[in-house]
Formats: sequence, structure tokens, C-alpha cells
Amino acid sequence: MLTFPSHRIDILNGSGYYPQIIWHLMRYKFVKGFIKPTDDILDIACGTGYGTRFLSDYCKTATGIDLDEDTVKYANDIYRGENRSYHQGNILEVTGQYDVIVCYETLEHVSKEDGIKVMQNLKACLKPEGILFISTPKKLPKEELSPNRIESHVFEYTLDDFKDLIYKFYNRPILFSQTDEIITIGNLKAVWTYIAVCWNGR
Repeated sequence: MLTFPSHRIDILNGSGYYPQIIWHLMRYKFVKGFIKPTDDILDIACGTGYGTRFLSDYCKTATGIDLDEDTVKYANDIYRGENRSYHQGNILEVTGQYDVIVCYETLEHVSKEDGIKVMQNLKACLKPEGILFISTPKKLPKEELSPNRIESHVFEYTLDDFKDLIYKFYNRPILFSQTDEIITIGNLKAVWTYIAVCWNGR
């Protein structure tokens, strides 16, 4: 029997903090409004694969990639399907060409310098006129950080940090904010998560 990766969340078995699961799902539902049935989608750092599974109903192919071997095994066992697959891989080394790339809650797990390399590599994997969806939690004061964030987050972004990074690679990104399940273009300062929608070639 495949062991569920204890450090990840999944909607199928209710693993994790339920409000957090809803927040994650809303980010994938947000992507749904932008994609086409002919799109090839990459969900990088896909975790247990439920987001990739959700998007696969609305696109041509959906590929989930995650660094953790056990998590990828779980995703393939539970969510693999006719137009979706899951593979182990490093975000700094991923290849291919995609119409849509989803990179949620990943930047904060690498250094600021590697964050630039992540953006370079994802842009190289994005087809002309393709769309990148990328998010990261707002930087918090050290005294407000949970033990999990202290342990796993390498670099957290202020709004200015995030803008500086995104604008290095895209001319007219649209910045959204998320608080609870609400995603909006308003009030970027009083939020939990920043989301950027970036069109390649613009």
C-alpha cells in the first residue's frame, strides 16, 4: 500500500488543514478561467496532484512535476489519467513547451538568487503567448511565522520584491491578491498570497 506523504495536503483523503485545501483549490479554479481545451499545461511543484487533476478536465494535456519522489508516486497512483501524468523533477531543470504553466507556492522554498533562475527556466518553457500563473505568500515578520514556514521557507517576498522579480521577465503582468478563498486585484498590501498572471511576449 502506498504511504501518503505526511508533509503534503490532498483533497481526496482530507489530509491537511481544511481551509488551506480550499485556498489551494481556489487558485486552480482561478486558472480554469484562462485555459483552452487545446492547451498543454505544466503544474510545477504539483504536490499530491489534485490541482493537476482538476485542470486536466479543461485542457489537452496536464503534466505535474514535483521534486519529492514519494509525492510523485502517490500522485500517479491516485490521479494519473488519460491526459495527465506526474513526474519527478527539479524546477530549475524542467524542460518542454507549454501553453500554460502553474507555479503555486514554490518561490519561497528557494533562495532569492534561485528564484531568478526559476523564472528564467519557466519562461524558456512557455510557448509564445503562453501564460504563467505564479504565487507566493506575503512576507511576514519573524514573530508571526509558523514553525512550518520557518523550517521550509528560504526567502519570503514583500510586494516590492515580487514585483521586481516578475517585471524582470514580463512587461505587463497582472498582480492579484488572495485572502481566504477570495482572489482579487484590490488591496495588495493586506493579503496572504500574491498571484501574478504573466503573458509571454508581452
